Amino acid sequence: STAPSNLFTIEADGSDLTQVTDASVDGSERVGRPSWSPDGRMLYATLGRASDGERLDSVELVTVEPETGAVTESGIPGAGSHEQPTGTSCAD
Repeated sequence: STAPSNLFTIEADGSDLTQVTDASVDGSERVGRPSWSPDGRMLYATLGRASDGERLDSVELVTVEPETGAVTESGIPGAGSHEQPTGTSCAD
């Protein structure tokens, strides 16, 4: 998809909708699959990049600072479209 994808927070009662990230403005980067750290101070997410604006070329795990929206790349690959199971073998 060429639509932007960013993270937002919202209170349980529906108030205080706040955009956290602005990494994705044109759809070439997609931020998704967020999860809070156990202490609630940090967000973990995936950052996918699509050179053609459609199919993700790479996906990696990132940390997101909720107060500033700063995205820190981990260098750890996430589940990307390039990692398709073949169905020909199983791991032990």
